[in-house]
Amino acid sequence: MNKPVKMRQALGKGWDRLLRPFIIWSVVGLCLDVALFGVDRIIDLGYYQDNEIIRSVGSLLLNGSVHGNMPAWFLLTYFIVKELYVWVDEKHSSCLSFCSLGIALVLPFALQQLSFRYPYYLCNVFIGYAAFCLASKFAARFADVGSFRRILLGVIVGIFILIPLVQPCSYDIRTNTIYAGYYPLWWLWVLSACVAISYLFRHSQYLTRICKHVGLTCVGEKSMFILCYHWPVLLFLDFTRKALWSGLSHEWLLLYYGVGLLILGVPLYFMISQSRMKKYLL
Repeated sequence: MNKPVKMRQALGKGWDRLLRPFIIWSVVGLCLDVALFGVDRIIDLGYYQDNEIIRSVGSLLLNGSVHGNMPAWFLLTYFIVKELYVWVDEKHSSCLSFCSLGIALVLPFALQQLSFRYPYYLCNVFIGYAAFCLASKFAARFADVGSFRRILLGVIVGIFILIPLVQPCSYDIRTNTIYAGYYPLWWLWVLSACVAISYLFRHSQYLTRICKHVGLTCVGEKSMFILCYHWPVLLFLDFTRKALWSGLSHEWLLLYYGVGLLILGVPLYFMISQSRMKKYLL
């Protein structure tokens, strides 16, 4: 396959699976924000700030997603990461691959040390690209393990288990913020997790069957849809809660959101799943 065809195919798939859903979910989120903002002005609830719509558009430019659907940032970032990976890969240049990976690993850390955060996607694209490269190239080397690689694999699994026990790392990929632990240690844990989990699922049909029977496979297949779908539903429920029952205790809040998701979220999810809109929303 020649390079232009490969790139066009990647762009086509990226548009269908990531970029078009990102645009649609962003429009849905913005429309929901506008509608709730209008209701908020009428009943004088105080849920939104006066410049909320401007802030929501600004959030799209600086954060990669509108307020009405914050998780949609992942679709845009993943689209750019995949296209960048295909573009670098088709160059067949070891120097370009090494340099791009090095920049992707170092730049987010450097910007974090300088407290440079905006726009968020400047860093999370590079973080995603580095993770995509390391996972696809490094984890694949352990598809078939010899005696030496089996020992190395044991060391990697040990690192994967020990780091959360000895020095837990909490890191927000979206904002490039480390809350606990150390940035290099977090990357070491991510790499060990990619190798360990990849090996387990490649060599354990029993584990794969368990995930399929308990529904994890189905959830994984629909994860992008669920990621973007849950936020508008929860935003609507939260707005309604403040309008009607603003003083609920934690126990009643949990019950309210649980019942709300069952009454509104689940039926709406199945309606969308059975409609023609499904193919445009992941």
